[in-house]
Amino acid sequence: MSTNICGNCENFKPKKDERFFNCTFAKHAGVSYGMQVRADTRACDAFSPYRPRSSTPSTTMPPPIQKPAAKSARKQPDDRQRPTGLCPWGRVILIAALVIVILILAGLAYMCASNLQSSPEATPTPKSTLPPALTGGPTPTPAPAYIIQYFNMQEWAITPRTMVLITSASRTHEYARAFGSKEVAPPGMDFILVEVTVLNRLASNSVTAPASRFVLVDSASYTYSPLANRAPYLIIMPYEGTTILPTKSASGTILYVVPNVMLDLEIQYLLDSYSVPPVVARWSIPR
Repeated sequence: MSTNICGNCENFKPKKDERFFNCTFAKHAGVSYGMQVRADTRACDAFSPYRPRSSTPSTTMPPPIQKPAAKSARKQPDDRQRPTGLCPWGRVILIAALVIVILILAGLAYMCASNLQSSPEATPTPKSTLPPALTGGPTPTPAPAYIIQYFNMQEWAITPRTMVLITSASRTHEYARAFGSKEVAPPGMDFILVEVTVLNRLASNSVTAPASRFVLVDSASYTYSPLANRAPYLIIMPYEGTTILPTKSASGTILYVVPNVMLDLEIQYLLDSYSVPPVVARWSIPR
């Protein structure tokens, strides 16, 4: 072992005045390495010759031993590929929104299908045959039940407050006016003249029974109001029963204009609005 030193190798014998020389390739215990060694070093098992870059002998100190660089930690490049798409919460919210939209569309489709398979169209309700005072105007509103009582001409309809009588009712195409001339109905129309009497049975209170309460109804359930504004100028004795004093009566003629094709006409009058249900009186007009 004393001869196994680096200085005994011809290739690595130090030059004059050099204490160290370079061992560019050495092995020890099976591990390869490079180092600067002295001539009496026993660390080399095998040697490779040192070949300097120039033939000129170097007079400077050899470079220090270069230790193998430690492996640096692997740095992740800045331009690394980043994950794409939605995060888990984003996917959950998106799926929930899609489910809600689908449910809404399904509900709308079901409603449309139900409307298409709805019940048959209801038959139109005929126009009310009650006077405007009973129906409450042109807006259709649920009307209470009424008791209808029929009376003959010259027959009194009696209530605790009033007594109502239809003396006569006639259909004509012309009649004598108040000033002696004749009034002729328009083409296709007829006049209906109704003689009425209303008696106030109360001893201390007045009652109202205007002509507008007497409503003419035809067989098609259409109603006709009296010509109350024109009656004083068209007929000899118009009915004026807006206010009837206690124990007094009002009599006169009420005028209507109807198509001459209308038959089965009736006069109806709200006889007793205080009873439950109210009572409506009706009189049939001869053809």
